[in-house]
Amino acid sequence: MIRRKCKSRRGETLIEALISLLIASLALTMLAGMIFKSKTLIEKSREDMEAYTERINALNDPARADSVSDANVTIAFDSGDSVSIPVAYVRENASAGVPIISYVKSGA
Repeated sequence: MIRRKCKSRRGETLIEALISLLIASLALTMLAGMIFKSKTLIEKSREDMEAYTERINALNDPARADSVSDANVTIAFDSGDSVSIPVAYVRENASAGVPIISYVKSGA
């Protein structure tokens, strides 16, 4: 069939042309959707990174936080052993009314 079509002087039928246009338009539609979704993910990632940086800066600058405290975090293992790690934690008031608490290991 392909050989016969290649040797034939007849062109493509209208149905074949319409189907190829349909396939091309579907591909372009999917591409546009992927571009839009990736743009949305990039914006969300940028916002999350800015919030993370802000919390890290609050840990490094205690004057920016609502309260900074020292504490120990104790981790208990199944074997009965436990490890106590000194940490500093910062409590900030978030804009949504939910407090944000960040921890960082303090001392050595």
